[in-house]
Amino acid sequence: MISRLKLAIAAMLTLVGCSGGSGDMDMAEKEPITEPEFLATVASASSPVSGLHASVSNGFVHTNPNVSGVNTVFANGHVVTTISRDGSSDITLDTKDSARGLRPVSLVHLPGRSGGYGYVFEGTPSSATGALIAVDWSDSDPSDYLAAGYWAHVQQGGTTTIEYGAFVDGPELNPSSPPALRTAGTASYQGTAGGLYRAYFGSDTGPLQGSRETGTFVGVATLSANFDDGTISGCLGCAVPIQVSGYQFDPSGAANDLDKTLTYQLHMDATSIDRTSGTFEGSSARFTGGEIPIVRTEGEWTGQFSTRLNGGDPRLVAGTAAGEGTTAGGSTITFLGAFAGGKQ
Repeated sequence: MISRLKLAIAAMLTLVGCSGGSGDMDMAEKEPITEPEFLATVASASSPVSGLHASVSNGFVHTNPNVSGVNTVFANGHVVTTISRDGSSDITLDTKDSARGLRPVSLVHLPGRSGGYGYVFEGTPSSATGALIAVDWSDSDPSDYLAAGYWAHVQQGGTTTIEYGAFVDGPELNPSSPPALRTAGTASYQGTAGGLYRAYFGSDTGPLQGSRETGTFVGVATLSANFDDGTISGCLGCAVPIQVSGYQFDPSGAANDLDKTLTYQLHMDATSIDRTSGTFEGSSARFTGGEIPIVRTEGEWTGQFSTRLNGGDPRLVAGTAAGEGTTAGGSTITFLGAFAGGKQ
């Protein structure tokens, strides 16, 4: 089954001064970009959150005009995600090619469903793409599925360009056929969140100063819908600490494996629900917690309720979020990813 993108965030950032090599170099003779090289580029790039803007229109959300759509195909327990780009070749991501195998996970924490996520990486001599893709489906009806994830794409040439994006997609995310939302009461949702993680260690981190971390984050998303006032709020990392994996790069550029737990949370502050479409978008996503206090934070989030009901309420909610926090010493933490949650 092919379903059109329901929610996505995408942003293109151009890095100035990164040479792609001599003009007479035969790209076929170059070795493919490795995963550590790819993540080192992402770690040193401009912020994937700064200047990011999400908007909801006809169930299709994007900020980069170069990204014209995201389609998913789910079959035989794996999902293929195709990112269509105007003037550029498509980016295709397949969880069957997961670099570390497909790990079991429930996106929406609902009974009678199965799920998994995998980290996909592909490098060529001139480009590389890394992505975390998750899928959740009904055990009795595989066409009843939800896919979510993020990607980062590096393209080398005269300059180096980096594209970031996050998405959720599935047949029950359809703003043209929104659910009937009640006007009183509340509903709680819980599921999984995952995406791109970046950190920079500033002057308040002692011997780590100047180091960078890049990889993926995975954790629990909790959301609360208040139908009395027509709002929804949420948090990534409040119920269970966020786990991150990838690489840490010291100031010299040397890479070390990264696998740790974060004590920061990304709060998605209450935002209004558009009852005509079952969608919402918030201008405030902010970091709290951690060993070093956050003094400046920005971010936003967007999402949509399922068209299918459970006990009179949408059975799930899904969306994307981006946030960045900065400490007094210039350390930063960045999330860009997707979340989903089933009604509890």
